[in-house]
Amino acid sequence: FNDPTGIAVAGSEVFVSDSRNGRIQVFDFNGRFKRQFGTPGVEPGKLGRPMNLTIYGKELYVAEYFNDRVQVFSIDGTPRRTIGKSGSGPGGFNAPGGVAVAPNGDLFVVDFYNQRIQQLKADGGFVRQWGTAGKIGIWAGQFNYPTDVAIGADGTLYVADGYNDRIQIFGP
Repeated sequence: FNDPTGIAVAGSEVFVSDSRNGRIQVFDFNGRFKRQFGTPGVEPGKLGRPMNLTIYGKELYVAEYFNDRVQVFSIDGTPRRTIGKSGSGPGGFNAPGGVAVAPNGDLFVVDFYNQRIQQLKADGGFVRQWGTAGKIGIWAGQFNYPTDVAIGADGTLYVADGYNDRIQIFGP
């Protein structure tokens, strides 16, 4: 590994984002290597510093820090689609660090340098955001380089607000 950043489990497999090597490595529960996919680059199927991972259904969601997008793969590593683009407008990213998927398929994406969390439809359509694009803050609902996000069973949103050294919690 070179900077393993994210980890997710599906079935009997452990997926690890090997961030600085631009790939995903897959292991069994005993740590035996099974396969890898992705190489550094920007084309679909290639990865630009993959960060935190989420598995939803039979798909792996990969936040790509350098490519300003979320890339979706099948569990076997086949590229399916990309979501997002560079920028600070709705649906744009500047170094996404993590992604969570709600039961209805909506995505919640940590937008690291844009200091916000975005909720997007499964197709990437903008729904809403928490935080203000490009504005660091210390108060509730503001962020200082958020790093990851998770959704509870009841729809509660949990955000790792990295440089504020806290977890922010938002009701459904």
